[in-house]
Amino acid sequence: VREALQAGPLYFVQVMEAVSGRDLRQFRRWYQQAGTPVVSVTTHHDPQSETLTMRVTQSCPPTPGQPEKAPLHIPLAVGLLDQSGQPLPLSLQGEEPGREPATSRVLEILQAEEPFVFTGLPQPPIPSLLRHFSAPVRLHANLSDEALAFLWAHDPDPFNRWNAGQRLASTLLLGLANQVRAGEPLVLEDFFVESFAQVLRSRDLDPATTAMILTLPSELALMEEMEEADPHALCTARQFVQKSLANRLSEFFLPIYEQYDLPGDAATAGPYHPTVAAQRALKNRCLEYLVS
Repeated sequence: VREALQAGPLYFVQVMEAVSGRDLRQFRRWYQQAGTPVVSVTTHHDPQSETLTMRVTQSCPPTPGQPEKAPLHIPLAVGLLDQSGQPLPLSLQGEEPGREPATSRVLEILQAEEPFVFTGLPQPPIPSLLRHFSAPVRLHANLSDEALAFLWAHDPDPFNRWNAGQRLASTLLLGLANQVRAGEPLVLEDFFVESFAQVLRSRDLDPATTAMILTLPSELALMEEMEEADPHALCTARQFVQKSLANRLSEFFLPIYEQYDLPGDAATAGPYHPTVAAQRALKNRCLEYLVS
């Protein structure tokens, strides 16, 4: 163990190579190159050939001493959802027919730009990208606000569901902050409220995850995305969204709050058990909206 710690992370890559029998020399660049990679994904659906082409590019900004970076070995976990939110089987063009295709798989990105063509898709699917945060990268994807709202409401991957909600809410809040600065009236889009309500109605999420997904981006995080920080405008926009959601969805918030409004010592597991703590987190998130 001492030798492994002295050798650093590359030692463990060598161990993985020995155990798996795979060449991971390109993967070692994660420990040799500085900076956070940027992965960009564009998709195009062709109804005639019933295919979806997913084009993935990777890059990494220059850092001191490393003006140019070589491509990394990036594991990109993806899935595709149909218009009702059901996972679709993933079959790549050129693959030999075998067992039943999985509904989630990891694409290994090795080049600066690579296309992946999925077959058997007569209708345009909604891509679910970077599932389970499969790689520490910044993801850019050509997803509309409606697509993000759909993923927020339906994606079976909890991380992507949270991430889609954060991206959608950030765009919404920054736009509302600009309206505050311009003195324009504020309006909360119906599709945002409905997607939020879908999370509240969901029964496939644990309480702790639900509490996280229902949390709006912080003002501090949003200010980092502004060219000129305006705390007052952001605070006004965030309070408007929070109050609007509370007024329009109180019929959902109140029953959940009452369901978990139990004294900690009433739970058999005790007040600090993870299950009890998760229920308390969701109760408090609902309370935050209700008191607004």
